Amino acid sequence: MKSPSPDRHLIPVPWCETEQDYLSVFAMLPASERQELISCDAFRAWIENQEKIFQDKGLITRRIPVSPAAIKAWCDANGYQVCRVSIIHFVAETLAASLE
Repeated sequence: MKSPSPDRHLIPVPWCETEQDYLSVFAMLPASERQELISCDAFRAWIENQEKIFQDKGLITRRIPVSPAAIKAWCDANGYQVCRVSIIHFVAETLAASLE
């Protein structure tokens, strides 16, 4: 896999491949982070909008699949609770590992 050119920045974005994955990951979040469930379609539309904003600024986005099994295993291995912040760390580390 080719690395991005030095003048370009690669931005990882979380992506759930299926609605079931999205709902399962959402259910794993702490109660304080589950209060405002949006539909999977709304989540995808929001992510796609964020990607466009990044791309309009010349950045490159890469969708990182977030499955319930993968995020749970990663959190367990790294001593994290599944939460929005740990998902951000997961996608960042997954992207970094793919570039090595």
